[in-house]
Amino acid sequence: MTLQELVERERRGVSRQLLVSVAGFVGATALILLLIAVIALGDGRWLALPRLVPFIAWAMVAAVGYFVWQRLRGRAESTSATPALAKVVEQERKLRAGSLRGILEVADSGVLGQLAASKLADTLATGGPALAPALRKRVARRAGIGLGAAALGLLGVTTAAVAAPDGLQAVLHPVKAWNGTLIGAVAIEGAPRHAIRGERITMRVLAPGRSTITVGERVTGSSWRTREVPVVDGAATIAVGPLDADVSVYATDGRSSSDTSTVQVAETPFVGDVTLTATFPGYLGRAPETLQLGGLLRVPRGTVLGVTGSSSAELASVSLEREGAEVPFAISGRSFTGQLVATASGRYEWKAQGVQGPILDRPAALELDVLPDSAPIVEIISPSRDSSVAATDSVRVSVLATDDHGLAGVVLRIATTNARGEVRSSTTRPLSGSGVEQYAGVAIIPIRGLTPGDAMRITAIATDGSPWRQVGQSKELVLRLPSASDQREIARAAADSTLNKALAAANAQKQLNQRTQDAARAQEREKKNGDSTLTFEAAEQAKKFAKEQRDLADRMQQVQDAAKNLEQQLKQAGALDTALQNRLREAQQLMRDALTPELAEKLRNLEQASQNMAPDQARAALQDLAEQQKKLREMLDKSVEMLKRAALEGAMETLKDEAQELAQKQRDLVDSLRKADEAEERSAAEQMAKDLAEKAKDL
Repeated sequence: MTLQELVERERRGVSRQLLVSVAGFVGATALILLLIAVIALGDGRWLALPRLVPFIAWAMVAAVGYFVWQRLRGRAESTSATPALAKVVEQERKLRAGSLRGILEVADSGVLGQLAASKLADTLATGGPALAPALRKRVARRAGIGLGAAALGLLGVTTAAVAAPDGLQAVLHPVKAWNGTLIGAVAIEGAPRHAIRGERITMRVLAPGRSTITVGERVTGSSWRTREVPVVDGAATIAVGPLDADVSVYATDGRSSSDTSTVQVAETPFVGDVTLTATFPGYLGRAPETLQLGGLLRVPRGTVLGVTGSSSAELASVSLEREGAEVPFAISGRSFTGQLVATASGRYEWKAQGVQGPILDRPAALELDVLPDSAPIVEIISPSRDSSVAATDSVRVSVLATDDHGLAGVVLRIATTNARGEVRSSTTRPLSGSGVEQYAGVAIIPIRGLTPGDAMRITAIATDGSPWRQVGQSKELVLRLPSASDQREIARAAADSTLNKALAAANAQKQLNQRTQDAARAQEREKKNGDSTLTFEAAEQAKKFAKEQRDLADRMQQVQDAAKNLEQQLKQAGALDTALQNRLREAQQLMRDALTPELAEKLRNLEQASQNMAPDQARAALQDLAEQQKKLREMLDKSVEMLKRAALEGAMETLKDEAQELAQKQRDLVDSLRKADEAEERSAAEQMAKDLAEKAKDL
C-alpha cells in the first residue's frame, strides 16, 4: 500500500467517527430543545400560550440544530484534513516535524520522492493499522459522548410524553394545535330545550384535556357575558339562572367552540317534541318510518313505535294509558324514551308527572288504528264440486293459495270417513314451502283404502308468514266411493237419463222429418204451378233444416255416450248380464249406423244448392234429405225401444238386488235386537229399524 493510500485510509476512518459525533451532538441538541418544548406546552399550557408557540419551538430546533451542525462539521473537516492529520501522525509516530507532510508533497515528483515515500510507508505500516491511534481514541470518545447525549435526550422526550402527552401532541401536530382539534371537541351535554320561568338549570360541558374553559351566556335582549370555569376530569358543570327569558349558552377553550344551546322559557311545564319512529314487522320487508303525531295513525299489527320526547321541567314519570293499561317510558332528566307495540287499536292518553307536580300541558292523544294481517286465501280449483270416484281412480287436485305478504306453507288435509261419517284416518300432505306470496299447483291423490260407502274429504290449508301464523282453508271437497246401494241408484238414474235423452232425440227427429217432407212437397207443388225459382225464404229454410239435422246428429252422439255410461254403471252395480250388455251395445251400434256418410253428403248438397240458389238441385236435395231422415228416424225408434227395454231390465235387476240386500239387513237387525242388552244398543237398533222401514217403503 502506498503512503498516500495509508494516509487516505486513516483520514476516512477519522472522518466517519467525527461525522457520528457531529450527528450525535446535533440530535442531542434537537431532542433537548423538544424536551423543553413538550414540558413547556404540557398540562394544557399550549392552550393558554399563543398559537405560534409550537411553530416557534420547531423553528428554534431547526435553527439551533443547523448552527450546531455547521460549527461541529467545520471542526470535523479541519481535524480530518490531510495536512492536519499528517501533523498528528508525525507527533504520534515521533517523526521529524514536517517529514510526512514534505514527502507527501514530493511523492509523485520523481524517483527520489517515490523512494522516500515507499520507505516511509514501510515504516508506518509496521506500527499497526491506525496511523494515529490516540487521535482515533479521542474522536471515538467524542462520538460516544454525542450518541449518549442523543440517547439521554430521547429518553427525556419519552418521559415527558408520558408526563405531558398533550404537550407532545402539540409539538408533533402544530396545525391541529393551531385550530383546536388536537384533543376532543368542547361540547355541552344535558342542556334542556325548555325550562320554567324562575328555574335554575345546570349543564355539563365536556372539555377533555383542558384545565379551564370560557362559558358565554346571552339572555334574549342583552349582550354576551363570559366567565372562566375550571375543568375537572375533562368536564365542567355550569349553572344558569334563575331564568326570566330565553338564554343561549356556548363554551370555548379559545381555539374551538361548542354548538350554541338555547333554552326556551315557558310559563307552565309542558311535554313536547314527541317523535314517533315506526319499526315494522320483519316479514313485511318495510323500512322504518318517522310518523307525525296528530290524527289517526294506521300501522300493521306488531309494529314497534319508538317514542322520544322532552319536557320543560324535570320529569318524574311519563306514560301512555289506554283502558286502564299503562305503557311507561324511561326518564332521563327532562327527556324520555320508550316503545309501544301496536297490538290493539284505541286512544292512548298521555300522563306526565314532574318533580314538582303533575304536568297538565301534554301532547294530543295518540289515535292508533292497528291493521291486522289478513289470513291466506286458499281454494281447490278442481275438482270444483263433490263427486263419486272408483276404487282404482287417481284424482288431480288443483290448489290456489295467496297471501298479501307471504305464505309459510300449503298442505292438503285428507280425512277418510265411513258411511256413518266416522273418521277412519287423517293425514296431511305438504304442497309448498315458505317464502312465496302465491302458490298454484296440482297434487295427484290416489283413491286407496276405501270401501264402498267411504268418502275421502280433502281440505287445502294455507299458513301465512306472519308471526301469528294465520290459517286459511278451502271448502271441503268430498270424493265418495259409492256403496252397492248407491251404485244401484246411480245406475237407475243413468238409465232414466239415457232413455229420456233417446226419447227426446227421437221426437225431435220425427218432427224435423215431418217438416222436411212438408217443405219438399211444397216446393214440388210450386214447380208444378210453373214457379221454378227458389225464393230466399225457401233457401234459408233449407239451410235451417240442415243445421237442425247436424244438431240432432250431435244429440244422437250424446245418447250413444249416455248408453255407454249406462253400461258402465250397470256393470259397477253388478246388474249387467250378457244379454243386457248385448242389447245396449246393439242399440249403440244402431245409432252409429244411422249416422251414415250418405246423410252428411245429403246435408252438404242441400247447403250447396241453397247457397247457389239452384231450385232443381235444392228440391232434389230436400227430397233426398227427407228420405234419409225417414230411415234415420226408423233406426232411432228401434234404438229407443231397445234402450227402453234395457233400462227397464237394468232397473228391475238393481231393484231385485236392493230387495235382497234389504232383506238381509232386516234379518241381521232382528238378530241384533235379540242380542242387545244395553239401552244404548237397543236404541241404535231401533233407529236402524226405522231407517230400514223407510228404505223398504221407497223400494
